[in-house]
Amino acid sequence: MNLFLLKKPIDLFKSLTIYGIVFSNCISYAQTFEIENKNSNLFLSKKLAAPKRVYRATPTDADFIFLLGFERQMCDREFNSRERCLDLTNHLLLNLNRPELSVTETATSQLQNPSAFISTSANKDYVIENARRSALLDIFNEESPWRRNYFYVYEIIPNEDFVSVTETYQRELNSAFDDPIRFHQLDNLYSLYTNTNEFAAIGRISTRNIVSATRYEFDLEIMDFIEGITIPNPHYDTNLVPAVHLNNYPIGEISNALQNSDEMHCEIEIRPLQNHLSMRYKRDLNKKYECKKPYFLEEEIIDSPKKIFENNKLKIKIKESNKNEKCLVHNDHYLYTDSCDNSTSNEFIYTQFGQIISRSNGDENNQYFCLSKSEYENDYLKMEICDLNKIEQIWKIKKFSDSSFALYTYKGTGVGLYYYLGTPYLFEKKNNDQYPIVIISNYHEIEEKISKPIIQFSIEATIKGLGKKENYTIYPSVYGSVKADSLVNLKEYINYYNANLNLLFSNFGMRTISPLVCYYSYIGNYGSYTLNINKIGNDYCSNIKNINDHFKWYFNKNKENNLYEIIDTNNNKLVTSLDMINYHAYVSNKNFKINKNYYQNFNLNKAAKVYADNYYKAQHLSKVKKYNDNQFFNKFAFYSIYDYYRKIYSDYK
Repeated sequence: MNLFLLKKPIDLFKSLTIYGIVFSNCISYAQTFEIENKNSNLFLSKKLAAPKRVYRATPTDADFIFLLGFERQMCDREFNSRERCLDLTNHLLLNLNRPELSVTETATSQLQNPSAFISTSANKDYVIENARRSALLDIFNEESPWRRNYFYVYEIIPNEDFVSVTETYQRELNSAFDDPIRFHQLDNLYSLYTNTNEFAAIGRISTRNIVSATRYEFDLEIMDFIEGITIPNPHYDTNLVPAVHLNNYPIGEISNALQNSDEMHCEIEIRPLQNHLSMRYKRDLNKKYECKKPYFLEEEIIDSPKKIFENNKLKIKIKESNKNEKCLVHNDHYLYTDSCDNSTSNEFIYTQFGQIISRSNGDENNQYFCLSKSEYENDYLKMEICDLNKIEQIWKIKKFSDSSFALYTYKGTGVGLYYYLGTPYLFEKKNNDQYPIVIISNYHEIEEKISKPIIQFSIEATIKGLGKKENYTIYPSVYGSVKADSLVNLKEYINYYNANLNLLFSNFGMRTISPLVCYYSYIGNYGSYTLNINKIGNDYCSNIKNINDHFKWYFNKNKENNLYEIIDTNNNKLVTSLDMINYHAYVSNKNFKINKNYYQNFNLNKAAKVYADNYYKAQHLSKVKKYNDNQFFNKFAFYSIYDYYRKIYSDYK
């Protein structure tokens, strides 16, 4: 709805109540401050030079802001004291710790926002860069206000309600020169108050002060935001003269302030402080602060598991009770200690998520497998198919004593050595058993070579509409085709997805170590280009390096019904249908007319949904339709699933 089309006052009031906004006939917070302090020494402070423009970034739409401006009414709430909501330091800390509350103007966010201030900055480049990074870092986060594919930067004329945070800090720092304790506190907080060149508006920014809004949109070709159109505000008052609040506003309570806020400032060059009073102390602020970049901006390609492994592989060295140094070794099933002779069986990587991965030399194809805790208590540790949905495959290396580190399960249970026929196997210890704990002697080498994770996870892809009482899914048959059956009949079968290689594969009914059996599309080199539909095949495969494109699959959303689907690299859909007495899986191209006898949609588990939602989202982020490339969509979806698991496993590190 375009609020500018509203003409009747009653209609306007109804529309505003939809947004949860009620205007009050009270004097502004800035006016209240002046009345209370007009006879104090603070009120005699010098006037400051005002910037011609200040800027504010928000994902809130321009038509809404142009009509209502920016407003804070939290000081009117009974539960919120005026001292708290008008505390400048409290406002800055809130921006640092709860930034999501201050970037949107919705009723919900403002009910939770205890600050009466609205952040703006005279540094336009900082505002754009900070908004860009916030949007990119949270573009996968469904709970973030920045998850939209656009944001606006508003150009604003400041008035007497705008407090210069930098000048307020410099005034307080100068006045505290003879108070060593307070001076030291303020000195430690200089980055919090100065780096953004903030002008904090008290209570409200009228729509009359808003000059324009520039829209920034996500472009899929460069995987970044680009500047779009600038929209003039029809309510802007061209007669306004820039001004700022007198340099007399209290800095607020600094005792609970953070000691360092560098991480919130991202590669923004800051100019030195300009002091209008006699300068007693001045710190050089010509520096840059770096924060993490979104993953898909740092990486040009998605690394294959082979590249990840080869670049970071090492031996995990163990110090036994007799002080001999040995290495972890696996026999494709169990883990034990043995000599450190060169062998693929004693090469591992330790990933950012806590996976311990090695190469298995199976009968069919070489694979990467993960160390896994047994489903049974106090059992041997095993090498199994890597699955990020399996918390039992997450490991910690923690300090055991002042000079040693040990291996622990995700629960914090120690890993011990159990000697069987003279061979020391690794197993999960009981807390007070007599078996020696596994002491890792090259922890610092492992720490330096922590690798990227391999994004591989189990999926639940049940066929929507097939089976009224039981859920059906696909599985590889022994005859090389792909069929569908009920989960009751497929209890030992698990499907997996390797997002690094886009492999969709099955364990072939073997619960732990097994050859991987991949699904592949027949349309193309494996079949006839003239067919609009053909059966899917299966074959042994490896999850080590990139293979034929016919083995690649993507989770997507069907734009016609908004349901989930599985497609190949040519955008052919995976469908199932009854063939005589069995349900078979097929791929159908866009020319095939899907009728009620074919089932094309799937119910997916959480991880697969995250991938599908973002693969679909990537197709609509860019309005330039010619960039219809699966690699772009896949890259976006890959880093969404990377981010999904990163947030899960950050709690276990």
